Amino acid sequence: MQIPNTTNQNKWKMTNKQINKNKSVRNCILVVLVVLVFIGSIPKTYAFAESISLGVYPPILQIDTIPPADVSSDIQIQNQGDQSQDLSIIIKPFKAANTENGELSYLFANDQFGTDPLMINRIKVLDGDSEVNSITLAPKQEKKLKLNINLPKGETPSDYYFSIIFVSRAEPVEASKSQIDSSLNASQSTAGIATNVLLSVGPKAKAEGEITEFSAPFFLEKGPVQFKVRIRNQSNFFITPRGSILIKNVFGQTIGRVDLLPVNILAHSVRAIPGSDQFDAKEFKIDTKSWENQKALWSEKLLVGPYTATLAIALTEDGPVLRKTIYFAGFPLQVIIGVLITIILLLLIVKRLRKKMKN
Repeated sequence: MQIPNTTNQNKWKMTNKQINKNKSVRNCILVVLVVLVFIGSIPKTYAFAESISLGVYPPILQIDTIPPADVSSDIQIQNQGDQSQDLSIIIKPFKAANTENGELSYLFANDQFGTDPLMINRIKVLDGDSEVNSITLAPKQEKKLKLNINLPKGETPSDYYFSIIFVSRAEPVEASKSQIDSSLNASQSTAGIATNVLLSVGPKAKAEGEITEFSAPFFLEKGPVQFKVRIRNQSNFFITPRGSILIKNVFGQTIGRVDLLPVNILAHSVRAIPGSDQFDAKEFKIDTKSWENQKALWSEKLLVGPYTATLAIALTEDGPVLRKTIYFAGFPLQVIIGVLITIILLLLIVKRLRKKMKN
């Protein structure tokens, strides 16, 4: 596969049935989690009959290119079930949803899709040299298709986000065909499986953005400390910021660090960024509660005194770097109260003993 400046985020998306059969189950789980982190949320699917099982690779494509260009990328679709499948191929543009957690929202037909009104016609899925909008896969068959985008000279710089959705033409368990068709016109669930494409047509200007929110509870009795980080991308192209939070005590010593996950932020959208410590690479677990709230966690439990936390985040590899500092304090009130009660009880006991000895 050869495309200009293209990053593929790896491996097959598989159903639980296939994952349980795979000898390298831990690696597959890790790849799926990383994929979800980088794109946010892949569009949800309806449940089909058990015999329907599809896999697609890559689940995400990031393409940076400067026109004129003839961009091509391989897409592999696999029927992992035991029955033949007839699949429709749908190109559906999307934008960032208002949830700020990476979820996607499909565009309506009259919504603007980048700056080129003809871009949707420039996107083709090829089987060999022929454009296709449907395919048939035999049981266990794997087919290699090709995404092709032809960009003419003078194309206006802009970002284009779209899904290549493979929809089974069989009747789904939880939705009729009419429900599936209507769901593709808005931000509803879509039957099938998709490769999501982030196409950035350059050249790019300098990235612009701001820290919309960097906060933590001002007073805590104990940890962990939850930081809320929200970044607004004011650029005309998607960015993947990388950053961390440094925590210092009252003496100015750095006593903690929270690394942030490098998630994609689409153009002119706001994204809450979680911390990488929520993902346990050894146990393959995510702190579900914190992940749902998109928080970055400092796992320190015992907090005593004032602290400063400084966020530093680079919008791109070439900058700019945004910084912000906040303050919070920790005081283990319950522990202190318990210690004081213990001391008082000990003093009473000593006083009684002395009184008895004196008598």
